[in-house]
Amino acid sequence: MPAVRWMRARRTTMLKSRDISKLRADVAVNCRTFVSLCKKEGLPVLVTETVRDAEYQASLYAKGRTEPGSIVTNQKTPSFHSDKAGLAFDIAKNVKGHEYDDAAFFQKCGAIGKRMGFTWGGDWKSLKDNPHFQWDGRGKYTSAMVRAGKYPPIMPRYVEVKQSMTKDEAKAILKEKAGLNEGTIVFLDNYRYGDDLIRKLAEAMQ
Repeated sequence: MPAVRWMRARRTTMLKSRDISKLRADVAVNCRTFVSLCKKEGLPVLVTETVRDAEYQASLYAKGRTEPGSIVTNQKTPSFHSDKAGLAFDIAKNVKGHEYDDAAFFQKCGAIGKRMGFTWGGDWKSLKDNPHFQWDGRGKYTSAMVRAGKYPPIMPRYVEVKQSMTKDEAKAILKEKAGLNEGTIVFLDNYRYGDDLIRKLAEAMQ
């Protein structure tokens, strides 16, 4: 087989997937939750990559070294993105022409990911990677450990804690929906457990 044809055939065997279901099951669940939370905050997230194989990682490592382009990774072999591990995913802003140029977008997504327990590549001191998120046991597992087959434990399923309404918000609900006047609300407020009572009554009205 001629060299060019051999190289083309070889490239078709490289694995680069954006399929969330190819992530480890616990990471996949949290990845989907992450996307949902971002969208609730008005952040149009698109998962662009989940797992890759050693050959694709080698092609990334070659960029800026033996191949044209800028350096995009310092890893010769995959770790968290490995198809054997399935512990990382990358994202982009789902807006054509502005996939990677909105720093505020990635900062907001990074904050959500970190709240869930993911490590965000935007915090890295060397070769920042804003689109990257990984489950590394909250920083306890390194790339070398993952390449050696030492994987972090199951990532806890993230559940968003509903923020309690403020007392002023609760008072407004009681006035509007229960028809309570200011005097009655003041009376409730002066009760020993007034704060909790006002909030619970308002929550029951919603």
